[in-house]
Amino acid sequence: MTSDSNPTPSQLSFPQRVQGLLGRISRRIDPRHKMLRAESHAYDAARSIETAGIVPLDGLSIDEGRRDSGFIYVPTGPRIFTAFRRALPDDLSRYTFIDLGSGKGRTLILAAEAGFDHAIGVEFASELTAVANRNLRAYDGPADTGRITCVAADAGAYTLPPGPSVIYLHNPFAEDVMERVLANVRSSLDADPREIWLCYLQLRNEDPGDETRNIELVEESGLFRPSPVPRGGIRDRVILSPFDLRAYVAGPAT
Repeated sequence: MTSDSNPTPSQLSFPQRVQGLLGRISRRIDPRHKMLRAESHAYDAARSIETAGIVPLDGLSIDEGRRDSGFIYVPTGPRIFTAFRRALPDDLSRYTFIDLGSGKGRTLILAAEAGFDHAIGVEFASELTAVANRNLRAYDGPADTGRITCVAADAGAYTLPPGPSVIYLHNPFAEDVMERVLANVRSSLDADPREIWLCYLQLRNEDPGDETRNIELVEESGLFRPSPVPRGGIRDRVILSPFDLRAYVAGPAT
């Protein structure tokens, strides 16, 4: 698959559209996904925020050229974030968390609660950035939301901040954007050699139109080496089994 080969919904064939519909129905009735959705809504309710639910790109204010490279908003559940947390260094206080495709801000709040020094969300849909900022104002929980910044910008053009960081990606965009992200990471590391982690989440079987070679691009870049993502006990491993969780690190891991 080339960097511009991700079809838009209107370009999908009839069998692909049926496959996508069946996948969405299967996830709707799958008890593992039901549990994750329940946890997601409970997390929101406990903190007076609204980050759950899926948001398609239709109706959002996005340039058409950029819209074709983006995928729907799906929040990361607390259980999934905890699995990634196990893969990262124990002390996160010297790291900046960067979510490229941050949507309504769920992972930014999770990162602040986990102890990151600063959390930055980069989102190309201005409406989702507005929701994220509204969530930060409404948040009622243990984290300091003053350490969270939401940026309305193109992830492929975003310049990484200095210092150690963790880049988070929930299958947010197609290969053309991923290639630019990796080029920016390379330039940033050349200018300031340091530790940068990359966490990537996707379904093991993504719907047609959401499938990418992003993982291959990361591994072929030569920038990162893989690091295991412990999924916890048997219960967690079962619940998280539909997902592909990948972690990588550049520079000296601690």
